[in-house]
Amino acid sequence: MREALLRRTIGATIVLAALAGAGAALAQDAAAPLSAEETRACLCMKTKLDQTNADLQSQHSAYDQRQAELSRVEADLSGAQRQAQTGDAAAMLRAQSLIDRRDMLRSQLRDQVLGSGYADRLRQYNSDRQAYETQCRTRPMLKIHVEAAQKDPKCP
Repeated sequence: MREALLRRTIGATIVLAALAGAGAALAQDAAAPLSAEETRACLCMKTKLDQTNADLQSQHSAYDQRQAELSRVEADLSGAQRQAQTGDAAAMLRAQSLIDRRDMLRSQLRDQVLGSGYADRLRQYNSDRQAYETQCRTRPMLKIHVEAAQKDPKCP
């Protein structure tokens, strides 16, 4: 009886030690800070992401401005067509001018969307951001590594 109790106690101790060791190993892996090289790479990734985001926002803002102008031109054209009277040469010239402006804006918008690679750049940005989140945001950066990388920024 005493021997069985001793075996259970030893067995329980071994199991608890194994579990504690495994838990400590998992916690150590999850909390391991980024190395100096990893920190530098993450800071470079963040800089590139910030620059790309600013570029994309600028392109999107330009697109929105053209889209708003196109809406105004189409509203003006609709009004001009409603008010135009047969034989009114000035109204016809104004309507033609608005039609030309509308067509030019549509062409610019189409070129901006299809020709500039905006959608491809946006997809690449989202992919890079996901990589940054996975590689850089899941582990802590040591302040000393961050400061060293900021003092001597060398990004590829």
